[in-house]
Amino acid sequence: MSLKRILLLLGTKRLVLWLPIIIFSIGCGFELLLIYFLNNGKLVYTFDDAYIHLAVAENIVKGHYGVNLNEFSASSSSIIWPFLLAPFTLLSIGDYMPLIINFLAATATLFLLSKILLFAFSPSDTKQSLVICLLVILLIPASNLMGLVFTGMEHSLQVFLAILLVFGLLTEFQTKTVPWWLLVAIICGPLVRYENLALGLPALIYLLFRGHYRAFSLTALILSASLASFSLFLYSLDFGFFPSSVIIKSSVVRSSGSSILRNLFHNLKMVDAALLYVGLFMLSWVWFSSSKERILAAWAAFALSIHLLVGRFDWYGRYDTYIWITVWVTLIYLYRDNLSRIVKKESFYKIALFLCLFLGTINISNVYLLFTTPLASNNIYEQQYQMHRFVSEYYQAPVAVNDLGWVSYRNDEYVLDFVGIGSKQALELRRKNDDAAWMDRLAKEHDVKLVMIYDWFPISIPKNWILIGKLHLGKKKITAAGSVVTFYALDAETLSRTKGLLLEFRETLPKGVKLVVEKEKP
Repeated sequence: MSLKRILLLLGTKRLVLWLPIIIFSIGCGFELLLIYFLNNGKLVYTFDDAYIHLAVAENIVKGHYGVNLNEFSASSSSIIWPFLLAPFTLLSIGDYMPLIINFLAATATLFLLSKILLFAFSPSDTKQSLVICLLVILLIPASNLMGLVFTGMEHSLQVFLAILLVFGLLTEFQTKTVPWWLLVAIICGPLVRYENLALGLPALIYLLFRGHYRAFSLTALILSASLASFSLFLYSLDFGFFPSSVIIKSSVVRSSGSSILRNLFHNLKMVDAALLYVGLFMLSWVWFSSSKERILAAWAAFALSIHLLVGRFDWYGRYDTYIWITVWVTLIYLYRDNLSRIVKKESFYKIALFLCLFLGTINISNVYLLFTTPLASNNIYEQQYQMHRFVSEYYQAPVAVNDLGWVSYRNDEYVLDFVGIGSKQALELRRKNDDAAWMDRLAKEHDVKLVMIYDWFPISIPKNWILIGKLHLGKKKITAAGSVVTFYALDAETLSRTKGLLLEFRETLPKGVKLVVEKEKP
């Protein structure tokens, strides 16, 4: 039976709304099966950072904020994400909740994308409906929607709130009334990811220009109060106004804004940002064409400019998806008349071929992510999950790492993070010292006698540390921060004890993972 006949039987609108979700669900199911296959039946997220959020979440339930129960830390990059996960950490499905929430958020995003395109084009024939349906389906790999689900982090929810905001603005533009979900998206977006301020702040200005003074005032007040309350909470714990992870990963926040131009120049050189320059030009064209929709173009251009100034475009397709899909969905709406003429003029097969080539070419990196997601999950399974197993099942004592995540989750022993995401003290010492002496002092202060770190850590190793062994990935490195984790003992007693435990632990490692234990030195 042809797709055209199916459309006639089921109804074009219904199929446009649900076919992308069905295809997305099948794709996610296939990815999950591959993850289970590679990880011996274990669900592991593609980023170890997901387990930082889970570690914070399990301690929130215990009335504490941080990855270690005996000290506070501002480890989560999201304000609200750990709190969403917290109640479920008490249940057996706790490990699956990031996946479940992300899947629901992604399917809701696809539903909204279909609604926006149907709203923009109001298709009058089968061909137009088919093109809309195909476009939404192709946006799945082009915008890394499937890959984000398996990160275990808050990005799928971030993207949903970004598209909800777009839908709210388009609805307001057509009806001149402010839908409640627009205000929800403006307020909740930054609480999920700070980057959504790039969308929310211009949206507030949009409301002001459109004369919605009450909606503007109420939304701005709630958003400001929410962000300020969390910042004051962090400040009361002596962490400053931003989470440690944001300070470490954002050069703009770290420099208190002085590196904005340097960040812009860095972004201008990024390949992933190149397409957005075209988007900025197209938005500018709408503005200078004296179109009645120039205010929408101005909003999107303002949002994109903010991201170029303070945002990022790397880290396995996580940081730029929200702005990429926001800009291009807005452009599709703004250029809908031109696109409608092309759809009416050309055959469906020509349009389909063009869309496949265009979206596949411009975002080839995201297509790559789609195929490497199971392997990325396997990286974390072969490395961080095995480190977690060793600490929680064998060593059972405080340890130090430089990639916080799985080792701290479901582990009541103290975990010292030399990078500083989980330790304010380590963050301050790392900034002030060029040598490695502070690492040894800090480890001894926290009764840490075993260290598990990457060789690339940009600090020399203290001379008194004793090499025990090295854990090697069994497959190609995708999202692991390094291919090799090195184990060090801080004294001879720990060397002797840990060496025996590692030899025992080595027998339980997955096939292909190599643990090389050094010979004991006289």
